[in-house]
Amino acid sequence: AWTEHFGLFRPDGVTPFPPEELPLRRALLGEPSDGVLMMVRNAALPEGRWLSVSTRPLLDAAGVVRGGVAIYTDVGERKRAEESIRAANARLEERVSERTADLARAREAAEVAARAKSEFLANMSHEIRTPMNAILGMSYLALQSPLPPRQHEQIAKVHRAAESLLGIINDILDFSKIEAGRLELESTVFDLDQVLEGVGALTALAADEKGLELLIGRGPGVP
Repeated sequence: AWTEHFGLFRPDGVTPFPPEELPLRRALLGEPSDGVLMMVRNAALPEGRWLSVSTRPLLDAAGVVRGGVAIYTDVGERKRAEESIRAANARLEERVSERTADLARAREAAEVAARAKSEFLANMSHEIRTPMNAILGMSYLALQSPLPPRQHEQIAKVHRAAESLLGIINDILDFSKIEAGRLELESTVFDLDQVLEGVGALTALAADEKGLELLIGRGPGVP
């Protein structure tokens, strides 16, 4: 049998090539073949060699098959290149899979950290808001009582500063809502002079400690 004698195998290099499917045998039966891939491995070629086989039957004048012709092409270089590409693709797919898994873990860790930060901000804001409300309440009550003008002005600054700090706390909560995608914007009327006065009350002491004169005003065209 040619398969055993020459050491002919299918492209997997393990399965013996069926004798009845050998290209040259098919040519002797009148069937041509093109580019049939096989491996030859025997005592002369222990490392094996990849071959591409094309055959044609030889016919006499009457159209009777009298023989066959076969062309064997060494395609070892091509097969090695294909295997190298497959191995490279497999390594690339493995790296992509590992990278995807790393990104998924990083995303999960970031989401956990974001939730923890949002919870911390919410808890911290709540803890600060409680005493701040007490300051606002007590300063409001103090403003309702008869006070000398200077003390009334000082308590009023404390009250406005506490209101501003409460606004900052609310901004922190808004930041947490932004991260959670639950922020709702609103349009409301406000008194610009009152806002500027609150800014001045917050920064005046720090400016005075540095020997600076703080002046806040607005242009005549500002509504």
